[in-house]
Amino acid sequence: MDFPKAEELNTLAQAREAFTALLSKYESSLDDYSKVTDSLSKANAELEAVREDLKAASEMLDEANTNTSSLNGQVKEAQEKEQKLGDELKAEKEKTQSLEQKTESLEQKVGKLEAEAKSVEAKAAEICASVGVEPAQVTPGGEPKQQSLIEQLKEIKNPGEQMAFFREHREQILKGR
Repeated sequence: MDFPKAEELNTLAQAREAFTALLSKYESSLDDYSKVTDSLSKANAELEAVREDLKAASEMLDEANTNTSSLNGQVKEAQEKEQKLGDELKAEKEKTQSLEQKTESLEQKVGKLEAEAKSVEAKAAEICASVGVEPAQVTPGGEPKQQSLIEQLKEIKNPGEQMAFFREHREQILKGR
């Protein structure tokens, strides 16, 4: 709406009409200004809420970065420990394999020595038999061999002595010693 200039107003009524229109336009502008101010206040409140959310998100991101850094350090330590344990396991496996080979070699030697001992025992028994001497019952270490209790019991010919021997050694004989 275009307002007449003051010079163009001829009567008081025209001036009143122009003033009323101008006043109406001013009041309408005040309403619009109030609405804009309210909208601006709401926008500022929303902007402040967004800033707070952004600050909280930034703090959470910083915390997550710190946690990630810590976890990366822990993962690196775990990987180093895993590598160290893997190396130790490999070394222990190699030692075990070496010991197994040595054990196998020693078992073969023991088997060979036992076979030779039996063969030497047999030869000694043949020599003793050829000259009429009964071989002594000894262990490979030279200690006298002890007969088992059952063998000793069988060698006793007197039934009374057998019974006395059995009663004396009953538990051991029944256990098969």
